[in-house]
Amino acid sequence: MLAPIDFQSARAVVEFGPGTGAFTRQIANVLPPTCRYLGIELNPAFVRTLSLAFPRLTFVEGSVADLPQIAANHAIDQVDGIVCGLPWATLPISLQEAVFAGIDQVLAPGGVFVNAEQVEGPTPALAQRYADWHHARARAAGSSEEEWQAAVERMRADRRVPVGTFLTWLRDAGFIDADCLFKDYRFAVLVGRRAAG
Repeated sequence: MLAPIDFQSARAVVEFGPGTGAFTRQIANVLPPTCRYLGIELNPAFVRTLSLAFPRLTFVEGSVADLPQIAANHAIDQVDGIVCGLPWATLPISLQEAVFAGIDQVLAPGGVFVNAEQVEGPTPALAQRYADWHHARARAAGSSEEEWQAAVERMRADRRVPVGTFLTWLRDAGFIDADCLFKDYRFAVLVGRRAAG
């Protein structure tokens, strides 16, 4: 998932919503000592846990909507990569699109945005097919029906958008090479590179 960003030459990288640290661990394994890392997380408990688990990295409590101010507070002018793993759908739709304005202020020319996210089907029939597939995969992985129903309740607040909508947002925000690099029904990896210079 992290291949589109050249971490070895990156000066600074931001992760939106590191949560329990699943992607953070991957990033930490490839991050050179000279590259700065900033994880922006809404949950203060996660911030504390991650700070202990990854003492070389910087984690702050905040919203992705406040990226420019948070970066400035940490003396980061530009970042070469922004990684996002699954928190995007928890944002209101209006904020999802608006966040790109902040990304544009901070992402360096040629910088890459990578989002591993849940997406919605482009039609009601496909949305239902995605949901059925997700249910079947969860049950096959060992989740009980009660666990699945609890997950469904949590996901009711999610605001997923189709891949096409997300790619349009990227392109409208000035990203080039915007694409969906991987998709398995509801799960997708979407990327965009900011034009150089």
